Amino acid sequence: MPSKLQRRLLSCGTAALLGACAFGPPPRPAVEPPPHLLARVYDCDGEEALVELDGRGILLALPSRQVHLTRVSAASGVKYASDGTTFWMKGPSALLELPGRTGATCEENRPRSLREDARLRGVRYRGLGNEPGWRIEIGPEEILVETDYGENRVVLPLPQPVPSEGGHTYEQTSASHHLHVSIEEALCLDSMTGDEFGSKVRITLDGRDFQGCGDVLR
Repeated sequence: MPSKLQRRLLSCGTAALLGACAFGPPPRPAVEPPPHLLARVYDCDGEEALVELDGRGILLALPSRQVHLTRVSAASGVKYASDGTTFWMKGPSALLELPGRTGATCEENRPRSLREDARLRGVRYRGLGNEPGWRIEIGPEEILVETDYGENRVVLPLPQPVPSEGGHTYEQTSASHHLHVSIEEALCLDSMTGDEFGSKVRITLDGRDFQGCGDVLR
């Protein structure tokens, strides 16, 4: 049986015919907010769980119920419980226990977590793109653009949107920057993950063009 390295070399031989083969790390994802999010979304054995964090614990929202849990001691991870309901978080995974039901294993849906966090912060629209990774957040009072995997950050006052064919645009100028944003309401697939979004977004920031996908956050 071929070794792991041999299988990799065979794979690269095929990839070379198609263009290239890289042994380095995979492409970097688009820019993400800090890890301490206001909300996280989990898939718990097919059931979506929305977890909103506050100073006292978490608000756990499930399709069938909504309950506030307080933090309790745990040997590892972070554990919340109340009245027979437990949510035990360990990195991107968690364990959900409900009264009268078998415990469910949960895995974080990172894209949904980032959307919910932005929504709770009052962001009206969130878009992102790749190579180099960038993101845009519109609202509640500003437009934030981060490019080059977060190395460059621009914040401008939020202008009024201008209707355009299939969507709308924003344009803003300051002493240091000029930004043009075009949002088209159309199905968009992320070039790295294949995730579906409800709109296409293109921005021009100080003469540099970026394109990607985004969603209106209700």
